[in-house]
Amino acid sequence: MERYGALKHEHSELVHALRASTQRVAALESELRQGNQLRADVAKRIDDLVGQIDQIEGRFAADGG
Repeated sequence: MERYGALKHEHSELVHALRASTQRVAALESELRQGNQLRADVAKRIDDLVGQIDQIEGRFAADGG
């Protein structure tokens, strides 16, 4: 009976640890999605800036600059 009580307590602790781990994984997945979105946004902004620089350079070249 004593062994049963110990196993039941251990099971309860493991269930609690699993829930905590599952919540942590969900939080990290959310952070990862946000980071990936931010990276994509930054990459787009950089591409836009490079495009603007190319246009400016093209204008200077056309003006004989």
